[in-house]
Amino acid sequence: MLCCLVQDNPKKWDEILSQAKFAYNSMPNRSTVTNMAGDFKSMLENVRRSLQTANESYKQAADVHRRFQTFQPGGLVMVRMRKERHPTGTYSKLAPKKLGPVAIKHKISDNAYVLELPSDVLMSSTFNVAEISPYYPPDSANTEIDSSDMNIPVAGVN
Repeated sequence: MLCCLVQDNPKKWDEILSQAKFAYNSMPNRSTVTNMAGDFKSMLENVRRSLQTANESYKQAADVHRRFQTFQPGGLVMVRMRKERHPTGTYSKLAPKKLGPVAIKHKISDNAYVLELPSDVLMSSTFNVAEISPYYPPDSANTEIDSSDMNIPVAGVN
């Protein structure tokens, strides 16, 4: 190896000897490479398993707070209207936060539904299940109150 390195300058072999020794000692041989590849592969498997375990535990913790809801096509729902859903310049802070009741056209997946929005609503009709809540119609019970039944003090009357 030393002959190959000093071909052009055979009298400088003593200067090149330390560099050649360092290069030879730091070069991995076949068995070292094979061991390193095996170690690297097992390390990657350990990391992959650890990530899967961590993701499963995160999912379980998040699922505690999630609500699983399914809606049927034709059913009525209320839709939460976020600022990001409105076209630029059409959002008002004083506008209602929910729109509805609106009917469900069809289900895309457990997480997404297509709704029948009114024609004046200029946005996508696909909504995430987190933005949809069931519609409960108001009670049909008569809730009239007769003012003579209540003992309300009137100001200025003794």
